[in-house]
Amino acid sequence: MLVVGVDGCRGGWCAVSLSKDKCIVDVYPDFNAVWEKYHEASSILVDIPIGLPHSGIKTRRCDEEARGILGKRTSSVFPVPSRDAIYLKGNTLKDWNLKRYREACEANQASLGKKISKQAWNISKKIREVDEVLLGDCEARKVVREIHPEVCFWALNNKKPMVHNKKTEEGANERLAVLRQFIPDSDFLVIHSLKVIVGAGGDDIIDAFAAAVTARQCANTDTWRTIPEEAEKDKKGLPMEMVFFFTRP
Repeated sequence: MLVVGVDGCRGGWCAVSLSKDKCIVDVYPDFNAVWEKYHEASSILVDIPIGLPHSGIKTRRCDEEARGILGKRTSSVFPVPSRDAIYLKGNTLKDWNLKRYREACEANQASLGKKISKQAWNISKKIREVDEVLLGDCEARKVVREIHPEVCFWALNNKKPMVHNKKTEEGANERLAVLRQFIPDSDFLVIHSLKVIVGAGGDDIIDAFAAAVTARQCANTDTWRTIPEEAEKDKKGLPMEMVFFFTRP
């Protein structure tokens, strides 16, 4: 069984693949490259919004529920832009830049009644990359699902949210302590990965590990849990949900 956890990073996408006797960490320039590499995986969990709000559903329930459980980490869940905003007329992934931010805000205002935060705009290119893969390949829709790293850690930590920001030393150590329960040598794997790959930071790698561990635990125990329990669907039929793993100790 092969499972993959994926997190966006400055080099593109950081992917952690776990199989029976192997762990591989690498960076891919775009999500299509991730899908081409791992299309035979049983599960790919990615930290990016899947299923986009629209005029009929202006706020995703999964985002609302995530904010309700994350305590101090609530700010890590931000409003997701509409598909209209990330597919601006004449805009391609090649010419993505901040000059289009105002146009995206106008499109989002028309769809959802609000502008896009700079944080959401900064990952909107990646949202579109994943959306294009899912809309263009029915097999991808069976394999690729959304996670939020802080929800993953909350669940893996017996439904207790992380205390520290992930970009701090305390935050990294806190999250590694959780991962060690599932991958004893996770510290070594993260440190080694930082030495040999380019384009991903320690927090990116740790988040990708959280996604991969979630995928493996869910697959091994057949306990796929989501927020909300029953996913809403967007206009294209994509589910708006976040996957997590939890079992009482």
